[in-house]
Amino acid sequence: MDIKIASKISLSVFVEKEKLYAYFLSLIIRLRRKDMITINSAITIGTLLVSTFTLVFSISNSKKTRRVTVLLTERQKRHDELFKHITAVLDIGRKIYNVENNSERQKMSYDLLNHKVQIWIHLNKENKYAKEMRGNCNEYIFYCAASLEEVNNEDRQQYLHVAGNYPKHIWVLIDKYIEEEEKLKIKFI
Repeated sequence: MDIKIASKISLSVFVEKEKLYAYFLSLIIRLRRKDMITINSAITIGTLLVSTFTLVFSISNSKKTRRVTVLLTERQKRHDELFKHITAVLDIGRKIYNVENNSERQKMSYDLLNHKVQIWIHLNKENKYAKEMRGNCNEYIFYCAASLEEVNNEDRQQYLHVAGNYPKHIWVLIDKYIEEEEKLKIKFI
C-alpha cells in the first residue's frame, strides 16, 4: 500500500511541475508584441548608453595618455639639454688650465656665461636639487670666467684653485638630480 501512495504522490508532484511549466509557458506566449518591443527597446537603449560611456571614457583616456607622452618627451628633451650644457661647462672648466691666448680666453668666458643661462632655463623647478645645482654651477662658472678674465697669473691660479672644488660637488648633484627626476617622472605618470 505504501508503494501505491508513493507512486500517486510522485505522479501528482510530476503533474504539478508540468502544470507550473505550462503556466509559465502560457505567460510568455501571452506577452503582447508591444511588451516585447518595449523590452527590446530598453535593452537597445541600455546597450547604446554603455557603448557611449565606453567611447567617451576611452577618448578621454587616450587624450590623457597622449598628453602624458608629450609632456614626458618634453621633460626628457629639457633633461638632455640641461646635461649637455652642464657637461659643456665642466669640459670648458677642464680646458681653462691650459689656455694662454687672450682671444681664446674671451671666447671661453662667453661660452661659459651662455651655458649658465641655458642651465637656468632647463633646470626643472620641481626637482628639490635644482636650486643647489644652479648655485654650484653658478659658482663654478663665476670662478672659471673670473680666472679667464684675470691678467695676473697669481690671482688666476687662486680662482682656478677655488673653481677646482666645484666639479666634484656638481657630479654628486647630477646623480641626485637624476634620481629625483626619475621619482618625479613616476609620480607624474
